[in-house]
Amino acid sequence: MGVKVREKVKKSGVWWIFIDHKGARKAVKVGSKEVATAKAKEIDAALTLGKLNLNPPETPPPVLFSDYAERFMGGHVEINLKHSTKVSYREALDRNVLPVFGKRPLHEITRTEIKDFRDSSRFTSWR
Repeated sequence: MGVKVREKVKKSGVWWIFIDHKGARKAVKVGSKEVATAKAKEIDAALTLGKLNLNPPETPPPVLFSDYAERFMGGHVEINLKHSTKVSYREALDRNVLPVFGKRPLHEITRTEIKDFRDSSRFTSWR
């Protein structure tokens, strides 16, 4: 956490307050050095008391395996493979893979789970 007062460009007479709080950064342009210093003290007190809420950066929603698989099917598979291969990929995906991994976020699926799935009888039945 930090509130700093700086003249962004030396000798310009333009003073800024730089706020760094819980990963959120904000810069505010103010008038003179005295005004900037007073305002910085107010902001620092508000941050300390939790009265000032800087909007934290929004994290995008996680990508689901099913969404990623559909992009793969619509992109690479659709463009590069023969019709019969596309059909077999779609059947394998719909019948075997999506029921296991479809509703899970990609970042939660581990290599061990994929290896276990690959070695399971469910996967070997459609090879």
